[in-house]
Amino acid sequence: DLLQAALKNKNIRIKTAPALKKHLCTAGYDPAFGARPLKRIIQKELHNYLAGAILSGEVQEHDTVILDFQNGMIVRK
Repeated sequence: DLLQAALKNKNIRIKTAPALKKHLCTAGYDPAFGARPLKRIIQKELHNYLAGAILSGEVQEHDTVILDFQNGMIVRK
């Protein structure tokens, strides 16, 4: 995955708050498919947020990014 490679190359660490973990698990679970949709929800929400933050310069090399979920959105703490 390109994002994972970029994070590793730039030495960017990601930490997630319990609210974000809960959101991803809830949104990524479907009774018919189990946790299979989890990968898609992580890619759609988490990867898109991180890619935008890296491209905009909000997240830079050697950063530790703490992400949370507030008011229906992923936010940086």
